[in-house]
Amino acid sequence: MAGLAGFPFTGKSGFSSFSSHCPKDGNVVVMFAPHVGIDSNGTVGKIKRSGNEGETFACGAAITALQDLINNNGQTSGNVNHLDY
Repeated sequence: MAGLAGFPFTGKSGFSSFSSHCPKDGNVVVMFAPHVGIDSNGTVGKIKRSGNEGETFACGAAITALQDLINNNGQTSGNVNHLDY
């Protein structure tokens, strides 16, 4: 599963589809967590990736969204493209 902040991007049809692979009287475990990096110093939102000289954001989209809220007192800047969901 994937999605910003770790929320699964599926609905009734998606859950129905993957649950059809579960054995009769079996179980399905749905696990999710935010996609976020933590560097060796404990800084949340950055990570050292192999092949890169410095640290990079992880997840850049989440960091950008959070920074937008911080800079605008909890409101979005209004620069929202509804095709980006």
